Amino acid sequence: MYSKVRLLWTWLIVMVACLGLNRSSVVMAATPDGTVSAFQKISGRQGGFHGNLKAYDGFGYSVTPLGDIDHDGVTDIAVGAPYTSGSPGVGKGNAIWILFMQPNGRVKSEVKISNPETTSLDAFDRFGSSVANIGDLNQDGYTDIAVGSPLDADGALQSGAFWIFFLNDKGNILGQRKISAISGDPWPGPGYVDRLGYSITAIGDLDSDGVQDIAVGAPFDDDGGANTGSLWILFMNTDATIKDYQKISKTAGGLSLDLGNEANFGNRSANIGDLNKDGVVDLAIGTAPVDDDVYILFLNADGTVKGHQRLSDSAGILEDRHLINFGGAVSGIGDLNNDGTLDIAVGAPLDYDGGQATGAIYIMFMNADGTANHYQKISDLSGGFEGKLDRNDMFGRSITNIGDLNQDGV
Repeated sequence: MYSKVRLLWTWLIVMVACLGLNRSSVVMAATPDGTVSAFQKISGRQGGFHGNLKAYDGFGYSVTPLGDIDHDGVTDIAVGAPYTSGSPGVGKGNAIWILFMQPNGRVKSEVKISNPETTSLDAFDRFGSSVANIGDLNQDGYTDIAVGSPLDADGALQSGAFWIFFLNDKGNILGQRKISAISGDPWPGPGYVDRLGYSITAIGDLDSDGVQDIAVGAPFDDDGGANTGSLWILFMNTDATIKDYQKISKTAGGLSLDLGNEANFGNRSANIGDLNKDGVVDLAIGTAPVDDDVYILFLNADGTVKGHQRLSDSAGILEDRHLINFGGAVSGIGDLNNDGTLDIAVGAPLDYDGGQATGAIYIMFMNADGTANHYQKISDLSGGFEGKLDRNDMFGRSITNIGDLNQDGV
């Protein structure tokens, strides 16, 4: 596709969701044409990971880069394991794993964040369904994270919640705060079965007050219809309280989008950078499994929507996207092909290349207006990926860009 291949590669970490197993992750190097040059699988048996994973823990359901938190020159990551296993009511999942990485994509060591380290976690809260690096929120010099718990019942059944954890350079918790319908913040909060926390995205300092802000999805919100979904733009304080908010849904936030019932808007979200180059960060929102699409939201600094673009409206792009769960994961990946425009990766975990629900990811080479110019598919049969995928692996269930893993510029 391209006559020259640059030596500057973007590393992606792509999670392989194996139903009935522990699940796993794959660290991949993607070349400028979107094909795979190298990979490393991380699971309970591979990649140097020594944590105790149980069947159905869901390790790899969510993932985020953390930067080099232990100052060894290598980017570290956080991985969610939100499911329970063992006897009913006994939570073996409900966890976040902090993985300290090696330059070759293998794990050096790991730290688990779960009960009893945190309080008020119930077995079926699905803590770890989403995780985001929110920078140094409390400005103590260490990276902090936000973790979704979408089935939490604070205030109403499955209304959802998320946690802010202040970390140190060893991955341990220095402090924490839970945000929910009853946390006392100046916002309406989620309602009955809204499932706030399905997605969490750091969006930078949107309001220019010196503090990181956050976008949190509630895909079962009934604004405008049954389970149409919503996204909350939360302007934060350094103590993890909410300063202000803007809701984006079918009926709020300037979203001129006719979302249907079961659209599950906010199911997946990603900060893709300033795609249209207007000085404000933009978002990609996945609406799988019903709509099987991705919407690019061009934001204003107050959190309202300036405009949007439906990715499938791009000429010739994924006309057969239905039934493959296209939009099941989204991630900004920078300007992969060096054409001056930011690109994105989209997961399709039900894609059937190589067998039922083996899964795939699509590297979408973007235009500044939110349409796609072309794409490269990575699956069991495409894109140079040589890792063996099995039926129901759901490759692409989560995706994140971890940049230059060993920080050597390559």
